[in-house]
This record gives sequence, C-alpha cells and structure tokens, in this order.
Amino acid sequence: MSTSVLKVGRGEDGWICRVEGPGRVGESPAFERMVARLLEQGPDSRLVVDLSDCEMLDSTFLGCLASLYKRYARGDLPRLVLFAPEDVRQRLFGASQIDRYLRFRAVAPQGDGDWMDVPITSLDERSLARHIMEAHKTLATSGGPLASAFAAIAQQFADELAGNTVSA
Repeated sequence: MSTSVLKVGRGEDGWICRVEGPGRVGESPAFERMVARLLEQGPDSRLVVDLSDCEMLDSTFLGCLASLYKRYARGDLPRLVLFAPEDVRQRLFGASQIDRYLRFRAVAPQGDGDWMDVPITSLDERSLARHIMEAHKTLATSGGPLASAFAAIAQQFADELAGNTVSA
C-alpha cells in the first residue's frame, strides 16, 4: 500500500491541506492537530482539504474528517470545505455516504506552490484508542448504512478504555 503524505500550503482564500495516498488511522491524529491549529488562528481562517490524490480513507480518518467538519463548517461561510473530483468522492465516501452532509467545492483549490509536509507523530496507546473511539462515535451519529457498525466499534473502544485494557 502507498505511503500517506499530508501537505499544507497557502491558497487563494486561506489554507489548503492535500491528502496524498491513503488517509489512515496513523495519519489521522496529525491531520486533526494540523486542521485545528490552522483554523484556530482566528475567526477568518479557512481551509480546503484537497482529496484529489487520496487513495482511500479508513473509518478512523473518515470519522476524524467528519468531526472536524462538524466543528468548523457551520454557517453560511464555512471555515472547512473539501474538494474531490466526483469519481474520487464516490470511491472515498460511497459506502459510508458521509459525503451527503459535507460541503464540497466545485473547483480544485490553487496553491502558491510552496507545500510543507505535515509531520506524522504517533500517539500513546490510550490517546490513540480515545481518538479512534471519538472518530467512530461521530460516524455512528452521522447515520448512513454503516452507522450501527461504527457505533459497535466506538462502544468496544469505550469499554476497553473504561477497563484500562486497550488493544488499538
């Protein structure tokens, strides 16, 4: 499987984050921290997540993306929007149908050409388990055909965290 790379750069109306390769649980916490850091710079901060070169999104990365979207994409001028060509969008979101409530741009974002790699750092076992649990809770509450499966995964991690046994 390909290696995942997260890149961030400036665009015409704010920041752009490119997800290149697969978006998986290993990259998800770094993605979450980066998005929060950029969007918490001020109320006018904007970010486009460009998924054009994304091969796949595992459920944890998908749940993290949905959670960030819920946090930052409210109102008439959302601070977080996505871009993915229709074929990529169908491949990434088709099974979960989460894309039905996400806002997508019609045109690819144009960056200034100066891209920085986002460092991928791992979390300790409990923090990673909590991250996975929260991502799956978000997916479960978003509905769709896989909601009950996502709820079961979230509950399993909640039970393990409560019992201080984590198998992330």
